[in-house]
Amino acid sequence: MIEWWHRALHGAQSTLTFPMIQRLAEYLLRTNPRIIDALRITYAHVFLDEFQDTTKPQYQLVKTAFQCYDTRMTAVGDHKQKIMAWAGAMPAIFDEFNTDFSAERKELRYNYRSVPELVKIQHNLAVAIDPEAIQAQSQRTKTLSVQHCAVWDFPSREEEADHLVKFIMESRQLGIEPREIVLLVRQKADEMEKFLRPIFSQNGISLRNEARTLSKGVAIQELWSETLVELVMSFLKFGSVKRDHQQWRSCYDQLAEIRAIDPDDERGNRRLQDALGKFHKSLYSQMQDKYSGNDTVRSLVADILHFLPEYNLISSVPQYQHGEW
Repeated sequence: MIEWWHRALHGAQSTLTFPMIQRLAEYLLRTNPRIIDALRITYAHVFLDEFQDTTKPQYQLVKTAFQCYDTRMTAVGDHKQKIMAWAGAMPAIFDEFNTDFSAERKELRYNYRSVPELVKIQHNLAVAIDPEAIQAQSQRTKTLSVQHCAVWDFPSREEEADHLVKFIMESRQLGIEPREIVLLVRQKADEMEKFLRPIFSQNGISLRNEARTLSKGVAIQELWSETLVELVMSFLKFGSVKRDHQQWRSCYDQLAEIRAIDPDDERGNRRLQDALGKFHKSLYSQMQDKYSGNDTVRSLVADILHFLPEYNLISSVPQYQHGEW
């Protein structure tokens, strides 16, 4: 939110818990008028986001710092999105804020993110949580067909799986490939994968669980942001086509960076262009052959890694300079 708040909540390196640190910060403010004066002079506006999850120590800290002063306070939140009740989020925080800061409550009725059909579904869910929930108004002009915006309810997961298969097959007829479809699971994605995979396989549909944990405790989805994985993927795309200026430029720039070749080094850049050209020719030739399984993929990746010397990667990527990551 603001620098002092961040330091008060997260700056202490000790065995103190966050509520204890918050209470200590509030005590320091309460007993040191000069600190409060400095804060109030420095910050004319304070914005409190996700206000529905505010705890008592957090709110007391705000009150001590800014109550009974002319700082402009703005709190934004939605009690239907409260997820921190278990951690002590105050049940009537908006009412207390209205009283303590003489606030004027304003309902945010416009939704700039969702299309009208989604807003309608969201409102039906909101009413189930809060019967007095206001009807939001979508500000998006694009609309969706009924088939692409619906709530499904199934008596069993077997029927849910059958319907998913049917939906994916029908989507393919509309030009939507299975790889463009994402299933979001709130939790226990591994269990859902174990259940769905044989059903999908029987219908010729592949399933990839990007939340699956690998041998070193890393989820597949976390690997996609790894520098090394991004490099390998770039070179696989590069080798899969005969000519693509964009892929060539991407691989060349990445390679020049990890090899620390100066843009003004004409000889170094020329050698790099020649090396990249020869490697692309070899990689493209290999990728034209019919894949024989994982061994083929491992061979391709091994060649790419050989072309990307380990010492260059370690020296250019900070996180690879420690341990065996």
